[in-house]
Amino acid sequence: MVYVVFDDALRGNHRGWTPDTFAETLRAPLAAIGVRIMRLHGEGRMSAGDGFQASGCPADIYEAKLDQVEAIVDAVLRHGPV
Repeated sequence: MVYVVFDDALRGNHRGWTPDTFAETLRAPLAAIGVRIMRLHGEGRMSAGDGFQASGCPADIYEAKLDQVEAIVDAVLRHGPV
């Protein structure tokens, strides 16, 4: 399971995030639930390749993990970069 952050992941944010600080801040909390960060350069917003990915994972496990990932990402975005 992986969470992909592209260069345009935070376009329009108003809290001072850069894709690099966002990816680095997410690294530890997502690792704690078994999701690794992949920081890729380029435009990814319009592709299916940004955000949470879990190929070959059963739907119920995917949904449960997605809920955890969304909660972590939302909490990190609310507090801004450290």
